[in-house]
Amino acid sequence: MSMKNIVTALSVSTALSANSTYNTERLTVVNACETDPIWIASTSNVPDQRSIKLAPGARHTYNIPQDLHSTRFWPKMSCNSEGQECKMGDSGGPGQSCTKGVGCGPPVDSKFEASFGHQGADCKTDAAVCDWWDTSAVDGFTLPYKVEISDACKTNGYKGSDIDCSALTLATCPTDESIPNVGNVNLQTKFPGTGEVVGCYSPCSGLTTDNWKNKLGTHKVYDNVAGLFCCPTPPISAAQCRSGPVGTSQYSNLIHSKCPGVYSYAYDDANGLQACPPETTYVWTLYCPGGTPSPPSPPPSPPTPSPSPPPGTWSPCTSSSAHCCNPTLHQVCPNKEPCEACGGGAACECPSGPAPSPGPTPAPPATWEPCSSSSTACCNPHISPKQVCPGSAKVKCEACGGGDACQCPSSDSTVVV
Repeated sequence: MSMKNIVTALSVSTALSANSTYNTERLTVVNACETDPIWIASTSNVPDQRSIKLAPGARHTYNIPQDLHSTRFWPKMSCNSEGQECKMGDSGGPGQSCTKGVGCGPPVDSKFEASFGHQGADCKTDAAVCDWWDTSAVDGFTLPYKVEISDACKTNGYKGSDIDCSALTLATCPTDESIPNVGNVNLQTKFPGTGEVVGCYSPCSGLTTDNWKNKLGTHKVYDNVAGLFCCPTPPISAAQCRSGPVGTSQYSNLIHSKCPGVYSYAYDDANGLQACPPETTYVWTLYCPGGTPSPPSPPPSPPTPSPSPPPGTWSPCTSSSAHCCNPTLHQVCPNKEPCEACGGGAACECPSGPAPSPGPTPAPPATWEPCSSSSTACCNPHISPKQVCPGSAKVKCEACGGGDACQCPSSDSTVVV
């Protein structure tokens, strides 16, 4: 073998060896919708199934070969068992079957588009080997999403950024977009027959797409109605486009607010297309049409338990109590049983016991006061026959302005009757 052939063979071998070590797991798609499956469609140049089902919480990683250009991925929902004939994302293409009798839907899909570069080459000196990707909303949107990129595109001089469109729900789609020479227009994309909202037109696509018998979609991108929103060049320049109604439209403001960094029309000033080194990996997370679920409300705090009385027969004094005592003063009941706590208060009900025989009723003292922690004896004025206070006077219990335990006058006994 000649030296020239040997060098050529070594070069081919080295190239094949380098090519075999690159990372193919470049794009991962996640279904973050907790209630429904999402099918992922892709263009025919992607080496995988044309429709891949993701159950709630599932993910799929695409193996991307070197230099795979002009790819597109988009979500579909409410499909048949084969991931075809869907209500959402049924915009057609190779390997896609649209709903019979209805036809393909308008191409308003939320999307991830990329031309994947050549790993091992220098993206800084040759833009042709970089990854170029975007999630344009120029045509419209269907599902909220976010894109997270690896640090390879955020370090070493690269300025890539994640995209967060998780708040871009179908409920936010403008329903009264002002279109000069037309009037106020509803940009909601509705499935024929059911009227279910399955997408959101951009003003340009709403005026120029006649799929599903869209009555407004009869204009051409260059006429005096749609041209102001589609901005074909020529005749409309980038400056004319930005200064026209599309730049201040509700739709454009919505995308800038809920999906910052994404194009909302042809000459938008948003970041749009991003360039990343070909070693970058991407995670595209898709949410339900209504967006991310709200976190559950915290459970109510349990009520503070009331102090419960100790086991036994002791309970707070009430109007039906026969005898009362004060446990804080170590009083005793008529049966000589020491007073015990009853779960709160300064008057506790004595256990059942013999009641003393009532004596003569002397004149009541001048004042009666509620039983307190300083009382030496208590009685209940609200039961019959009247209780009497301890001591030789046998003073009958009188009301003390409230409560069921009243302080007895000074006595020569600590027995509570």
